[in-house]
Amino acid sequence: MCSESEREQNAALQDEEIEVLQAIFANEFQLSADFDEPHGARSFTIDVPGPHSSGHRARDTIFHRSNGQVCLYEWIADVREVYATRQTEEPESEAADCGDAVPLPEPVSSACFSSNPQTLRPRTKTAQALRDRDREARLSPLIFHSGTILDRKSVFQGHACPISCVADMRSFLAVLLDDRKISRACYNMLAYRLTGAFTIKDTDEDEEDGAGSKMLHLMELIKAENVAVVVTRWCGGIHLGPDRFKHIKVCAREALEGGGFIDVSALPQSRKKTRNRKQGPI
Repeated sequence: MCSESEREQNAALQDEEIEVLQAIFANEFQLSADFDEPHGARSFTIDVPGPHSSGHRARDTIFHRSNGQVCLYEWIADVREVYATRQTEEPESEAADCGDAVPLPEPVSSACFSSNPQTLRPRTKTAQALRDRDREARLSPLIFHSGTILDRKSVFQGHACPISCVADMRSFLAVLLDDRKISRACYNMLAYRLTGAFTIKDTDEDEEDGAGSKMLHLMELIKAENVAVVVTRWCGGIHLGPDRFKHIKVCAREALEGGGFIDVSALPQSRKKTRNRKQGPI
């Protein structure tokens, strides 16, 4: 029987894998309403079109091989491999048996199930582990830096950059961190949204709990799409309390507005005013 600490550790590992799966599959991955119940049973299902059959044997093999560790991603990878083969083989065999043409299911690209966790969820602390100098050179002149906010010796500044893929995200972060002042800041908080056939969104709060989610919520409200925003904070040694989140959101919004990444005409009039603050990286 598991102890309380073992159950909590297991739940933490599950939560970590859930984060990865959400980032990989975006809107194709949904949590049930009662997911937050810490000790509740958690189940996983995958819904794919076309012919398929029971995979209990393969699933059980993966579960046993995992030896108590998280294994959902490995199971999904197995589903991808099996389904990619069956979607081309089974419709042909059925058509031969019936003698009639059978409409093929809509093709599913295996790329939908493929990912590299190292590049999928770029983090500010590891963004420079992989460098793409050509991509960085293309994105560098597109980065917009907001003005700075000074409050009780803490300084805040926003940075925004257009992106079309997660690789752009990593290069944007890498360019920012080339600036020693930015790389040595207390926090570099990230949020981004990519839209298209589906939406990919993610945050990195850089240990400033709640900051990334508030930045992402702001981006959704003002419909900022295909853009990443980072807010840098240099701490002054004085606790700001909730005021810090206000400054973070202001800097994020100013970077998005100033860089032309949102439709300013759709914003309330009070948000169109330009503040007289220093522009560019400090």
